[in-house]
Amino acid sequence: MSEARNPRYHSLDAWRGLACLIVVIFHANIYAVTPELVETIRSSQDVSVSDYLLLMTTRFWYGVPLFFVISGYCISASVDRHQQRAGTVRSYFLRRFRRIFPTLWVFIAVAIPLTAIVAFAAPLLMNDDVHGFWAPWWFSSWQWIGSLTLTESWRYHVVGDGNGYLFGHLWTLCYEEQFYAVAGACLFLAPKHFTKSIAAITAIVAVMTVWFPSDPATHGFFFDGLWLQFAAGVGVYQVLNYGTGRSAVALVALLTAAAVHQYFQMPHWGIDHTLHESNVVAFLFAIVLIGLHRFDKVIARSPVVAPLTSCGLACYSIYLVHAPLVKGLSHAWYLLGFTSGLATLLVTIPSCLIVSIVLGKMFHRCVEKRFLNPSAAAAPKIG
Repeated sequence: MSEARNPRYHSLDAWRGLACLIVVIFHANIYAVTPELVETIRSSQDVSVSDYLLLMTTRFWYGVPLFFVISGYCISASVDRHQQRAGTVRSYFLRRFRRIFPTLWVFIAVAIPLTAIVAFAAPLLMNDDVHGFWAPWWFSSWQWIGSLTLTESWRYHVVGDGNGYLFGHLWTLCYEEQFYAVAGACLFLAPKHFTKSIAAITAIVAVMTVWFPSDPATHGFFFDGLWLQFAAGVGVYQVLNYGTGRSAVALVALLTAAAVHQYFQMPHWGIDHTLHESNVVAFLFAIVLIGLHRFDKVIARSPVVAPLTSCGLACYSIYLVHAPLVKGLSHAWYLLGFTSGLATLLVTIPSCLIVSIVLGKMFHRCVEKRFLNPSAAAAPKIG
């Protein structure tokens, strides 16, 4: 088979760092940004700049679709490299397992006892109605299994009781694991037609997304619509490494049309995110990656993006550890009276970023690095 022209997209590390940090900011504002604040900003002309800036952070969940697109690109590179080296499907899955699960289990093993201690010492700090992290003994055995195996997004459709994550942000990893599994299945069933099989699955999911939008029966499965974001990353990899200028234009046109379609399906703008809006962000980001590829090495070498690249290299660890930290710290600041938009921007968000980055990098150095695959290219860290 022909070799990829340049499978390594160097600046993806910086994009991952950006995506991770804006998700941290998004979770840090959960107490300050309320539906009442949004309504006040919409209806009043006497609103502070800080409130407007705070409102902008309600879109920072955009980091998740960015991660999904990056995952599509990186898994395509991984599969490509696997085929070039004549690797087995078994080794593909072993590498994915080693990359994700041991680090996840160490995080859970550390975070659960700490969460339990906080639940005794300060019951309302973590366990409230604002995206609460509930005490570990409140979860059923099936919910524990679902979180530990990253099947909880769809497990409850098949067996056991209702949906419940040990930590809410694990839902993105549940999708990532499904993406990896489907890619591995394509590698096993159609090794010579990997891209075509991905394209066929994408076409089916696109039809389902149009005909059965937001169907509860499909929620949590890869085919509920989020697969399209992963597929966009696969498409970017293919046109940049095997395509022509004409195929790149065709993909940009397709992504543009898909983004326009999803935009007009979006409901009234609010603080909650929707699948349609998430897809719009993912498709536009895929177009940006195609357009910026010619400047990839220049961007990657720029000192301006070096801090983002540093965070991107440890973003799996930062993403894992940030959620309980940010939840507790942001609530503590809020209870201490830091409730205004300005206080959130100047105190809550910066402190949450600093703590998440410092402890996340420590966790990366002490834990995650032990499970990195040898000679691994840039692999997707989260969703």
